[in-house]
Amino acid sequence: VVDVDFTEHTKVVIKIVEKNQGKTKVTLTQLVDLLKGKGKSASGVDTSLFSELARQECERLIVHLLLHRILREDFHHTAYKTTSYIKTDYQASRHITLFGACETRM
Repeated sequence: VVDVDFTEHTKVVIKIVEKNQGKTKVTLTQLVDLLKGKGKSASGVDTSLFSELARQECERLIVHLLLHRILREDFHHTAYKTTSYIKTDYQASRHITLFGACETRM
């Protein structure tokens, strides 16, 4: 078990989510694709930090951020399905500034 500092990774995730909170929304799968450099453009955000992480590790980081209320889910219901979009919580930037590091064990 190794302690890893994911502060810079978290900042990149927040930037991408904030840039996509307007008319285009992102699901967890779409966010991981953006972080891994696949899919649509990440709007000029450098995602090279995520090249060394496996897809499952990216998903794990996002779930960690959801559990710690840095990110939140926004549910949209239709008659046939429910879609969960990822958004930043209102304290996301403040949380990174106050606590500095987002450490987890891999």
